[in-house]
Amino acid sequence: MLQRPLAVLILLAACTLPAAAENDIVHFGSTVVVPEGQSAGNIACFRCSVEAKGPVHGDIAVFGGSVHLNDRVGGDVAIFAGDLWLNGDASIASDLVIFGGGIHGEEGHAVGGSRAILPPIIFLPILLVIALVFWGLWLLARWLIRGRQSYYPAAPR
Repeated sequence: MLQRPLAVLILLAACTLPAAAENDIVHFGSTVVVPEGQSAGNIACFRCSVEAKGPVHGDIAVFGGSVHLNDRVGGDVAIFAGDLWLNGDASIASDLVIFGGGIHGEEGHAVGGSRAILPPIIFLPILLVIALVFWGLWLLARWLIRGRQSYYPAAPR
């Protein structure tokens, strides 16, 4: 009876070993800091920022925050709704994607792969389409609930 839950716990623990061995970091809502002299594997961050003063051997993925690099990133950097700040000897070994943000810092930093940087103005057409869809749904719901209404009084007979 106890063997099945024990086997499940051992399997779950075994699944987390590669993440612990590579020093991967996943955060929600708090700043991720890689101190100078230490390194990290992959970094995933939602609604927070990343400050990498030491090397990152994997990828960095940030949603709704900024990335401050002072050292080398061995993989890709993907930022959604945030900015990239390059300082010191910062470099990116592979691709850089920034959607809804910009790149700042000293010139001459190396990006080994391709760059795709889309400014925040890209959100404007998307927001306008969403607003029009909601407005149309609101008009349809109002018409279905109230029916056709005349906004002018009926003419006297």
